[in-house]
Amino acid sequence: MIARISVTVLIAMLLSMVIAFGVLWGQTKSEVAEKEKEIAELWKHTTVPSTGPGGNNVTTKPITPDTPFLRLPTHILPINYGLDLRVYLPFDQTEESMGKAFTTVGTVRIRLVPMTSDARNITLHARTRASASSGKITFTRDNVKLMRGADSVAISNVDFQHWTVDVFVVETQEPLVQGQEYILVVENFEGTIANDNQGLYRSSFERSGVKKYLALTQLQPYKARRVFPCFDEPAFRSTFDITLRHDARFNNTRSNGERNPSSSDTFDGKQWTVQPFRTSPNMSAYLVAFLISDFGSRDDGIAAKPNRISAIEDLLKKHDDARFALTQSRQSLAYLDASFGQPYYTDHTKMDQAGVPDFDVGGMENWGMILYREASLLYEPGVSSADVKRSGAAVVSHELAHMIFGDLVTCKWWDDAWLNEGFARFFQYEILNSVEGTSVWNLGPLFSYWVVREAMQRDAYNTSHPLYDPSVITLSDIDDIFDAVTYTKGASILHMVKGTMGRDTFYSAIRKYVAEFRMKNVVHQDLFKHLSAEPVPGTGSVDFNNALKTWVEESGYPVIKLTRLNGTGPDSATTGSQIRFQQTRFLMRTGATRASHFDRIWHIPLTLTSGENGAIGGPTPSGQYKVCWIKTKEGDLSTNGCPLDFGFPAQPPYSTNEDAQRNFIVANVQQTGFYRVNYDGENWKRISEFLSNPVQVNFIDEVSRGQLIDDAFNLARAGEYNLSYGIVFDLIDYLRYETRYGPFASAMDNLRYLDQMLRGKTEDYQPLVDYMKKLFRTLYPDPVSSVRLWNTATWVDDINESQYTKLLLDNAVIENACFYDHPQCVAETKERFTVWRVSGTQLSSPYATAADAQHLVLNFPQTKNMILCYGIRNSENQILDWEYVNEMHDKEASTDAKSFLLRALACTKNEGLLDRLLGKSVDGTVRDQDKNSIFSYISRWEAGAVKAWEFIQKEENWSRLARKVHIIADVTAAFNTETRLRELYALNKRYGVGTSEEDAFKKAIDKVQANIAWTHASKAEVLVELNKRKSAPT
Repeated sequence: MIARISVTVLIAMLLSMVIAFGVLWGQTKSEVAEKEKEIAELWKHTTVPSTGPGGNNVTTKPITPDTPFLRLPTHILPINYGLDLRVYLPFDQTEESMGKAFTTVGTVRIRLVPMTSDARNITLHARTRASASSGKITFTRDNVKLMRGADSVAISNVDFQHWTVDVFVVETQEPLVQGQEYILVVENFEGTIANDNQGLYRSSFERSGVKKYLALTQLQPYKARRVFPCFDEPAFRSTFDITLRHDARFNNTRSNGERNPSSSDTFDGKQWTVQPFRTSPNMSAYLVAFLISDFGSRDDGIAAKPNRISAIEDLLKKHDDARFALTQSRQSLAYLDASFGQPYYTDHTKMDQAGVPDFDVGGMENWGMILYREASLLYEPGVSSADVKRSGAAVVSHELAHMIFGDLVTCKWWDDAWLNEGFARFFQYEILNSVEGTSVWNLGPLFSYWVVREAMQRDAYNTSHPLYDPSVITLSDIDDIFDAVTYTKGASILHMVKGTMGRDTFYSAIRKYVAEFRMKNVVHQDLFKHLSAEPVPGTGSVDFNNALKTWVEESGYPVIKLTRLNGTGPDSATTGSQIRFQQTRFLMRTGATRASHFDRIWHIPLTLTSGENGAIGGPTPSGQYKVCWIKTKEGDLSTNGCPLDFGFPAQPPYSTNEDAQRNFIVANVQQTGFYRVNYDGENWKRISEFLSNPVQVNFIDEVSRGQLIDDAFNLARAGEYNLSYGIVFDLIDYLRYETRYGPFASAMDNLRYLDQMLRGKTEDYQPLVDYMKKLFRTLYPDPVSSVRLWNTATWVDDINESQYTKLLLDNAVIENACFYDHPQCVAETKERFTVWRVSGTQLSSPYATAADAQHLVLNFPQTKNMILCYGIRNSENQILDWEYVNEMHDKEASTDAKSFLLRALACTKNEGLLDRLLGKSVDGTVRDQDKNSIFSYISRWEAGAVKAWEFIQKEENWSRLARKVHIIADVTAAFNTETRLRELYALNKRYGVGTSEEDAFKKAIDKVQANIAWTHASKAEVLVELNKRKSAPT
């Protein structure tokens, strides 16, 4: 609620609110006291929004003109928006100078209800101060009316509170009547069609030398206010009636609701279309979407349940009429309907999806109107790679999972954004592993590699954040929460819960959660309630309110050390169950204080198996694993109440009758838990010796092999966990026998960190190169046998797609062998590059003319990344070949093909060409959404990283770059010297403090400090191990 009050009353109110909600915030009394001190220094404004939906969002930051954001009060709730928007969008480049080009004029009628008896104001959002290029709307008090039925309600003031950013307040002369419906009208507000891929923005594509335009929206998480006045927070759900007015030549206009019959209108001497849409479901404002285009459309022919895909017409023809995306989306919806009992078409009459040229993310889950980047939606059989197909299927599955988790059930505030994004990431894999079209890819074992491993890497620093983060208040806070931790750690925690409960029990709890909260907003305690209420087979109920509290409300995760007691000696064990445990937080080396983090206690769902089992660490039919809950810092498993059939070995090590070869343990079966495991040295040794026998490698499940490798590398990298690099290299000595992608890729990724740390000096780097060359002399076959790696028939659409993970392994071998200059690999990529270069064909035909449709596309879709990259890198005519690929990039129409070509340009060794590539990030030849890819690609090699660092330090370049958060991380990833750290501090001082990149700089500094600490503590040890092992195999 907002009112004119004295500063004294204001402070008293805020103090009581902070104390009242302190428990929900997880604040201690001392923390509340600190907030009291802050509030005592409040800036002396007398009009302050109260708390927003959810109750746990009192601002704890001083309210000043510099305060970037403040939550809306909840004394007024919207019911329905009627939005009528005239969009002045040029049809093509010839009309860019027409009057009102790239602007809008609209009227919004918001039906709303006061929830209190003393309300004298309506507080909502409108972004009225910003540059036109980034989107804003403008209006005055004269544009604002308030109605009750047919009667006008007297307005005393319209206060544009620019100091709160985007808030305006309509104040009334008399109190509003509680429970009565009012209509707030803002008419003839003026807006802009931005060019920054946010809010309502323009996109374009070129055909026959003419640039053509389209307009579309991206409103998540707080960009609806750029387009129309609204309550722009996720808890303010409402229905939306949208009417769009536009140039009649745009014949494919879409929104959340199905199109109603359109009409024509002559305006400014032109023919306009008036396109109304059916009422949307009850949803948050950030889910509103519309598209104005002359796209083509395809559907899958089921008229009763329309499922359409729109895109540029020639791209639809080229990409098999979007058949794969249509099939994948239909199967995904069917899976979700069957799993959760909430049929999509009960709440919606149609599903629209569109692939657009300019889109910052892979896709956006607007309810009933999903928007994608073209490359995420369109797949061309025989030309696009299998990776493109898998990636597209993952994005489609992710966005459709959001139809339930995010749209039907929505987080109450962005501090619990993982309830949207973590759920969608988790269930995209559940869909991929279950529906007919993609289940044959056998992706189940790769969840740990693609999701859990990434989450652990991101959450291993002090600069990480908890899944539930009550400090999310400002706009920059909101932006920062949409990071890999929210997505991947959220998914990993759900994966852990599923492994604890079993699939059927877990799904039953989620079904009930969804049923209770459909069309509502949730906090994580709502989820915990339903998980706790579901009986777990063999265990009874689990109190997930306590079990998950630390996992969700604290950053980081634990490592548990398991030490087996020997069967001999003064402290000898009598059974194999006598295993001591100790848990601490896993934390990478860093300059920050560590002590406080080690007091944290997690409830760890420990799972265990031993080498005595025939299949070690394999999956179970039910998806449930025997769990022993570890709830204390340390203890003994034999006295911890673990189940009798928990998986203990029969005997302790060094017992008289033990089978020493198999008497070892492996914990965290299938990596169901979000924690690392360390063992005593003897156990690590026995695992390594067991894997050294090629006949036995597959006895340990591939997920467990990958987990052992990743845990060992990271424990050694972090230090303080008493695990040497000697143990690590002993463990991966078996890699020459590895036949599965996940474990192999895990090893390569971790070795790439050593590459980054050692590559600055030749004397440090050469031992690693020699070691890798030795490895690939075994893995990369001779010229005759290498045909297998390059076999174009390994994976073929709709025929042998079950070979996808084998294809991944083959490609990983090629990529890494070529990276370390394996002579046969280099020769074969050069040969294939020359064949393509001489042919003069593009990777993908633009279909600009009928003749273009006849272009032959060279058939190497699965390996073109390596062929293009290492073909250029090792070319004798590097400048000419680079120029050729650059020309191909600039005229290529397919965004998929453009990304392959851009990556290839980054592979050159020529520093002048690297400078030219970096120039493409600011010269307009690369779309904003792809610019940061240049820095990711170029930084894989030392010379490229140096050039990129020099480039971004120049003011004229920095100011023109987009998505700089990612660029900072990519360019600084390998920094490990005090000189580079000082330069990073200086760049942060110039460009980071007080900007949206501030958090990215903090994370980069933390990681560079960790790299420096690693260099001091571990580099010498690694070089000793590499030099011992780099000689040729016997």
